Amino acid sequence: MVFLNGEAGLKNIGVLAFARVVKLLANVTKLVAYPFHYLFPDKRFTIPERAAPWWRSSKPAGVKLKSCVWREVERVTYPAD
Repeated sequence: MVFLNGEAGLKNIGVLAFARVVKLLANVTKLVAYPFHYLFPDKRFTIPERAAPWWRSSKPAGVKLKSCVWREVERVTYPAD
């Protein structure tokens, strides 16, 4: 990894520090999960298909997203070279 002088160098250090903190939190979560599942072997969580947002934005949506329909088919063709 190359560190640059000035603002770019500080940005790289910030990104690296953030990545390390996320990795540390993930490992702590994993360590907590082992005793939890040992104590509660039958406890399971389900993720709902659709849930309401936790909070709504006070600003209206400025850009409307276009919906894209994907078709799933069994047969596909590859582009010609």
